[in-house]
Amino acid sequence: MTYSPAWKAAMALCCVAAAFAIVNQPANADEWTGKDKAQHAQAGALIGGIAAAASQSPTVGCLMAAAAGIGKEVWDANHPGHDSSAKDAIVTTVAGCLSAKVVGVVVGPRFIGFKKEF
Repeated sequence: MTYSPAWKAAMALCCVAAAFAIVNQPANADEWTGKDKAQHAQAGALIGGIAAAASQSPTVGCLMAAAAGIGKEVWDANHPGHDSSAKDAIVTTVAGCLSAKVVGVVVGPRFIGFKKEF
């Protein structure tokens, strides 16, 4: 399977952002099993899937989810009373990119693929 240069650039950007966020946050600041991780995954999947379907591009879906996840944590960091978490941004981004990729396979410009077997 070959990936477009735009997809490779999107993945590289996400990896760099994730690495930067992890390095700049104490390891014990937030648990990977925190109660809000499922909510971040759901939001990322929703944003990535809708953006990928609307644009017909998994890359756009992935980037939109990454922007939403990172943007929300930047907002949290700049507002007292809100805790920012690099792990929240990573969960949002990963779920959004996975959803965008799946939607890119299942939803096309003239079809929505579905197969039911018994």
